[in-house]
Amino acid sequence: MLVPTEAESLGARIQPRHSTKEAHSHQFPCREEIAQAARKRESPSTGAKDSTLCVTQKDGRPDAMYSGRPFKLTAPAITIYHPVFATFLKRMKEPLATFQFSDEEFDRANKFITESLAFFPDKRT
Repeated sequence: MLVPTEAESLGARIQPRHSTKEAHSHQFPCREEIAQAARKRESPSTGAKDSTLCVTQKDGRPDAMYSGRPFKLTAPAITIYHPVFATFLKRMKEPLATFQFSDEEFDRANKFITESLAFFPDKRT
């Protein structure tokens, strides 16, 4: 996992999706435009296929995912929103053997996972 440099964290590597003239008034599609386009998409299992992604992952599509594929569709680093994300990314790079979890943490994680299962009883839900 790559941790962005400070300049990257500030969005320096991100290019606007529209021309400079348009960027001042409307840099990104509005939320409703994104939602309308997303409603027309195939199911997630179909949409994730390479053949579909080649069509949907285009610069200028309001419903394109900022997944870094292609590179123009790279979102600003999450670390610009709150320091906790930088801490999370740093800790994710550490070997698991360096972590020490209390019994309470294991119990809370187990309870969370167990209770979450009620919301996802099967794939169709």
